[in-house]
Parts: sequence; structure tokens; C-alpha cells
Amino acid sequence: MDGDGGDAPSAEARRSADALLSSLGHDLRSPLNGVVGMVELLRGTRLDGEQRGYVDALQRSADALVDVVDDLLEVSSLNGGQVGLARGTFSPQRCAQDAIALLRPRAERKGLSLVFWSRAMPERLVGDAARLQQVLMKLLSHAIESTVRGEVRLELSALPQPDGRWRLQGTVADTGVGLDAAQRARLASLFAGESAGPALREASSGLGLAICARLLALMGGALSVESRPGEGSRFRFDALLEADATATATPGAPVSLSALRVLVVDDDAVSRTLAIGVLGRLGIAARIAHDGREAIVEVADRPYDVVVMDVRMPGLDGHEATRAIRALPPGAHQPWIVALTSELHADDRRRCREAGMDDYIAKPFRAETLRETLQRALERLKPAP
Repeated sequence: MDGDGGDAPSAEARRSADALLSSLGHDLRSPLNGVVGMVELLRGTRLDGEQRGYVDALQRSADALVDVVDDLLEVSSLNGGQVGLARGTFSPQRCAQDAIALLRPRAERKGLSLVFWSRAMPERLVGDAARLQQVLMKLLSHAIESTVRGEVRLELSALPQPDGRWRLQGTVADTGVGLDAAQRARLASLFAGESAGPALREASSGLGLAICARLLALMGGALSVESRPGEGSRFRFDALLEADATATATPGAPVSLSALRVLVVDDDAVSRTLAIGVLGRLGIAARIAHDGREAIVEVADRPYDVVVMDVRMPGLDGHEATRAIRALPPGAHQPWIVALTSELHADDRRRCREAGMDDYIAKPFRAETLRETLQRALERLKPAP
């Protein structure tokens, strides 16, 4: 059989499968956004012991489903060569702290301690903060799911390189059941880029770990594991980042999030209810726009600090509405615009930036994610000293 002819059908089938996953991304993530968010809001209501147990089970199932959907869509992007690395200045310490904060509730629901420890490192480095945080989140999530009692620990350090760059080094350690020699060998194959099939059939976490290895390779690093049955696991990783010689720390005085004037733009009623509910718990009385055209009118009439803008809307979508807002007359107040998107590809983030958006939140989002995003907006909106 001709080699090229034999490979063509499978390659075409993979491209078709990846395209299908990508096109279904919005349909999968929008209802998940409602499920995850409403469970969080429900948890904050008055519940008896039996009801709280049901909510805990719902939360675990929702978390697991979000992880699976995220990983499937990410593999589609990686297979299609659609994943690139952004370039920006960020704090590695803050990146790790944000990941810990987002996952602490999940660890606490299992009675686990989530610990972060770091050595002295540069305050600012240059690289893709979102992708690095994605790696940290996946490694920490895997450790939490693998651990019944004890702790999960993230350690982070950085070593200067001869060419002026920095080698960021980290370890995610857990006190879980550990891995035997066969399991370690299968993970080593995954990390080396070999077929994921055997590992994925054995454990759903294999896909997330394979994604971590692929992303770290793009960053000039690698992922490895040390583990023995009954002794927990230690996942070691590294990434090569550039130094930021111009960055200086300019901490400002803390300001309450409740002072922010926020507009939520979304055509979906459930998503609007979720966003307003989460913002209300942060002390923010936000206003609503039901579509892109209404958002433009609102921003032209009122001085909003932040606009949370759904990307996919009928008629005028989030990108077009943002361009129209950025084109308002010079006297109009320009808000910080946060994209609310179900797409995770690098091209989608690039389109958001090109349209004039300042940040993004991926659906389904959690309350802590929105709070952290608003905190970033608050810091950026402060006038320079």
C-alpha cells in the first residue's frame, strides 16, 4: 500500500474531527457557563446539610466536565497548529498566586491544604502569562484530584541564563496514591509527544498532562514526573522566559472593586443573570446591555469603567461593538473592555486584541475568575503616579 495514500484518510479524519470540536466549542461552553455559575450562586444561599451535599456533588461533576471540554478543545487547537504564544510582561509570582486562588476552593472541598512557596525571582518577566497559568492550573488540578488527604504544594524559582533570559522552574507535589513504573513510563511517552492513546484510556487526566507538556515545549521547557506508589507524585516543569529590564514595581493603594462602574453585554439571559449575581456579591451594581448596539449607546451615554462583552452575539457581535466603541468621538469615556468568550485559540485572543479588547474571560467562568479580572482592570485604570 502506498504510504501517502494510506495516511491521507486518517489525517483528513483528524482534521474533520478537530474542526467539529472547534465549531461545537461555543455550544458546549455556553450552557456549561450557566451550570458552573449557577452552582456557585446556589452554594451561597441557605442550604441544609442534605442540600449542601447535593450541591457539592454538582460542583465536582461540573468541574470535571469543564476540564474535559477544555482539554478536548485544546487538543483540537494543538493538532491544528493554532496555538501560539503571546508576548507580554507579567509577574510570575502573581501568575502562581492567581492559580492557587482559583483552585483553593476545590482543594478545600476535599479537605486538602494548597500551599505555594517561591524563592526570590524577578518581579517581571516576558512571556505568555495566560499559557503559563494554564499549565499551573492543569498540574494543580491533577494533583488535587489524585490526592485524598494531605496537601498539594506548588514551588517556583527562576535561574538566570547566560543569554540574559531566565529559566523558570517549578514543582507540583502531592501526597496522593503515587504512580507505579508502568504508569510513569506511559506518562513519559506522553511528555515525549508519543501517542496518547494508552494513557488516555487508563486515566482521563492524561490528556491534560499531555497538553501541559506540549505548551511547555513551546516555551522552551519540559515536563517530567517522579513518583512511587503510596508516596505521592512530583511533577517538575520549566520554561524559558525573557527578562524585562524596563519594568518597575509601582504598587498602588488598594481600591474597592465596588467603586467600578460595570456594563454587562450578553444576549443570553442565563449568562446575564450569572454575571449580575456574581458582580452583586462583589458589591458592584452593574447595568445590562442585551446586544452590541445597545452596548454602544450605553457607553456613549455613561462613563463605564469596565465593559464585560460577550463575543458571540446575533447582529452586531462583540468584536464589532468594541470597534464601534473605540471609534466614538474623543470626548467619550473609553472603558476597559473584557471579552467573554467560549473560544480559547490564540487566533481568537488575537482578534479580541485587534478589535480593541483589553482582557478576556473564557466561558464557563467562575466567580473568582471574574473577581481577579476586575482587579487587574482596577490596577490598570489607576492613574500613573
